[in-house]
Amino acid sequence: MKLLLLCLILGVPGFQVAHAQVMGNDTLFTRYFQRDSAGWTAGDATISIPLPDGRTVWLFGDSYLTAVRSSDRTLACLFDVRNAVVIQQGSRFTTINDTSAKGVERTYFKDVPFDNTAVYWPDHGVVQGDTLFVVLDRIMNDASLKFLGNYLAAIHLSEMRLVSIVPLPDFNGIGFGKGLVTDSLSGYCYIYGNKVNWIVFEPYVARFRIGAIRGAWEFFDGKGWSASPVPAAKISSFPVCASFSTVRIGGKYRIISQENGYLTPGLGRHIYAYSSATPYGPFTGERLLYTIEDRYRGEYLVTYNSEAHPQFDDDSLVISYNVNGNDSTCRNNVFTERLDPYCYRPKFIRVPYAMLDSAPVSGADLEPDGRLVTVSPNPARGKVTVDLGGFTGEGIDLALVTMDGRQLLARRFDGLPSHFQTELDLQGVAGDVYLLVIRSKSGVWRRKLVVE
Repeated sequence: MKLLLLCLILGVPGFQVAHAQVMGNDTLFTRYFQRDSAGWTAGDATISIPLPDGRTVWLFGDSYLTAVRSSDRTLACLFDVRNAVVIQQGSRFTTINDTSAKGVERTYFKDVPFDNTAVYWPDHGVVQGDTLFVVLDRIMNDASLKFLGNYLAAIHLSEMRLVSIVPLPDFNGIGFGKGLVTDSLSGYCYIYGNKVNWIVFEPYVARFRIGAIRGAWEFFDGKGWSASPVPAAKISSFPVCASFSTVRIGGKYRIISQENGYLTPGLGRHIYAYSSATPYGPFTGERLLYTIEDRYRGEYLVTYNSEAHPQFDDDSLVISYNVNGNDSTCRNNVFTERLDPYCYRPKFIRVPYAMLDSAPVSGADLEPDGRLVTVSPNPARGKVTVDLGGFTGEGIDLALVTMDGRQLLARRFDGLPSHFQTELDLQGVAGDVYLLVIRSKSGVWRRKLVVE
């Protein structure tokens, strides 16, 4: 495969790691990826791998390589390639692109000859000598998005040339590469993954000797390490999202993960940290680091798969998250509509290290305007209780709807007190994921509800 470099210069002089903004939106990194021409212009995943020479490799999933149209600052609704690679050196960004190909075949991680029946989406990776190894998810290219297993890509660093993509062994349904931490004291690299249990992703860990990702892996089974992935045990009672990251900060191992919003606008807006004294858990102490508030035309965007980038260290942690469209974007005809690139570019925040241990362990149900919307138990069976606070004197419509918008239950309440509580009977409601929607004249609130 002939890979050529397409240089992209951001135009921000004198790259600075230090930020004046200590907590909250990281405007510098967000601005880095507001790119309008000559290479990558929008995408998701947003995984970073530091290189020994100080550069950073950024890995993206479905991406645009098309320039933003200057007349209205839009992109076509359909993306260009199934994954992309960008190299950062200071404020200079270079998109790695197969310029010998056309259309979707410009995709970086791909089979040769090109096979569009399945796609590769990148996970984390590690440098060994002159080679960068990246773990890939192979995904069926249809509506099922079925996970087909992990693969390992080898990239020659000097020219960023893709050398090979080879299948990894069957890991008993666990998708590894979601996070990776190297521990020189133990001599191991710990690689994290997840596995779907009904509708939630549960985290797992494996390890291999430093410098030997292509060697034997061992899997934590709850007590020790097994040569087989079959007895592997989850390392936290908390679920993780489809893609998450792991870091070692302050003498502890940390999982940084976003709640799963099932690609629904307004859901999955909380980013959490979980901690453990060991790389194999248990990871506990759910800490709420940030609540995403990105909207487009007044409606929440789909947000997902936050990632940590610890190489940009100034006593705070850079975290990215992906945004995607909502009901105002590309919903009628993806072949003729246009997309505001704001709706498909990563956003960044910066979280002080101290927050990893001091952030609140509760309060995820508290809205920014002070309203409280709590649904318990969740998951639920039989009945569920809804608690509302801050709706004094208002009337609300409360509905239980399926993820595709079908209404199952509806209730109306007028003149709410300062604290309101009601119970919903779920008898006859099939086990699945639903939305509990609360509407008043002042807004709409949604909560994900899992019915067992």
